[in-house]
Amino acid sequence: MQRPAYHFAPAKNWMNDPNGTVYDGKTYRLFYQYNPCGSEWGNICWAYAESSDLVNWKRKGVRLAPAAIADV
Repeated sequence: MQRPAYHFAPAKNWMNDPNGTVYDGKTYRLFYQYNPCGSEWGNICWAYAESSDLVNWKRKGVRLAPAAIADV
């Protein structure tokens, strides 16, 4: 499976539409629902990524997760 060049996508697994984009004058932060356990809907967590140019993103991983999968 190829990943898009200019549209943010996690390195693997399922994500929902990005939302909660924040810009602090220097860095963009993109929040999105994410399933770290598989490639379909379920085990929903919140993850985020950062970028200075909206093209190159650094994935920061899961930040909020249900207790059942908090160690993923």
